[in-house]
Amino acid sequence: MLWRKGGALVCAFRMKQYTMEASSAMDVWHQLAVAVAMVFILEGIIPFVAPGRWQNLVRVMAELDNRTMRAMGLFSMLFGLALLYLVN
Repeated sequence: MLWRKGGALVCAFRMKQYTMEASSAMDVWHQLAVAVAMVFILEGIIPFVAPGRWQNLVRVMAELDNRTMRAMGLFSMLFGLALLYLVN
């Protein structure tokens, strides 16, 4: 569908396509906000349920060397990436 706007022809399909792209970008930000909120919820379960065990875990982790912490971080990221791949 074509119509005139300001002396130029505008295609309705293109306008709809741009609207859908903007809507898709908003969906991405919404999904990111939901994912971050879920991380906070999941991270808060253990300290809420067992605060003493959480404190002990934090003490043990504070005593780990940098190499071990990096290995744990790498494993966590790879596990999350694999899980995300399987879900999608």
